[in-house]
Amino acid sequence: MNTCSVDGCVKPTRRKRAELCGMHYHRQYRGKPIGDALELKRKSRSPECHIDGCTKPDAEAGLCSMHGSRRRRHGNPEVVIAHEDRNMPAGASHPRWVGEEASYSAVHSRVKRLKGPAAQHDCVDCGLTAQHWSYDHRDPEEKLGDARSANLVAYSTKLDHYSPRCVVCHKRYDLNVVNANPVH
Repeated sequence: MNTCSVDGCVKPTRRKRAELCGMHYHRQYRGKPIGDALELKRKSRSPECHIDGCTKPDAEAGLCSMHGSRRRRHGNPEVVIAHEDRNMPAGASHPRWVGEEASYSAVHSRVKRLKGPAAQHDCVDCGLTAQHWSYDHRDPEEKLGDARSANLVAYSTKLDHYSPRCVVCHKRYDLNVVNANPVH
């Protein structure tokens, strides 16, 4: 099969005896300039974002993906609105709020959002830096959910049932609860 006769185009021709690929044929048919494929590609893409100080690669019309997103959202790629100033609905006012039907991961996201990362707290058992939010297994309305494994894990939608723990204490605590309450 032959390749397109336009410099820099490596697409196959649209027919056996044709000289142009489908794209260049349709450009010519519509009376638009065919141009040099490599030159047109170079003109449309910059090596990096054209915002001063940004070295991310060009993703769209001379802007990186972050600045392009800001331009679409605010009309200006240099506008930065702090997350807390965005007036985004949260909690029960959010349109996708599910309340007590929240999944295991959604509840853990709520805990982290409201209490901060566990690493900002000390472990309630040993006093070292915590790494996890640990469920205390004391909610009478305990739920079972999937925590990215084949096993179902217990959790609560009530955030006061979570304490910061280091990995070792978290495992020890959960194993003690499981051993104290074996399921048959």
